[in-house]
Amino acid sequence: MHNSSIREALLAQTPIGTTLAEVCSLLERRGWLVQCNVGNAGFFRQDFATKNDLAGRFSLQGNIGDYGPMRISAFWSFDSNNLLINIGVLRILDVTLGNSRSFDYIL
Repeated sequence: MHNSSIREALLAQTPIGTTLAEVCSLLERRGWLVQCNVGNAGFFRQDFATKNDLAGRFSLQGNIGDYGPMRISAFWSFDSNNLLINIGVLRILDVTLGNSRSFDYIL
């Protein structure tokens, strides 16, 4: 499954405009919330075609799952009113088997 497909599935569950509290509740219920990355800053967009820049004022990170050596994480970004403005999907391949990084976002 491509990052864009994962992102679309996450947007169906947490559409743009969803509150930070609602997204946080969903992530906690699913066991996805990464406590150490719940913060008061947006996530850095990591599109290699453009410069890295900050998306949003607040963000949550969730580990969607580990599939063999592949970890899939997502980042929900919120504006100053705590409303969802973006979701990014990151997949990381274990370095012992290779090195892969892929990040999709759409504003």
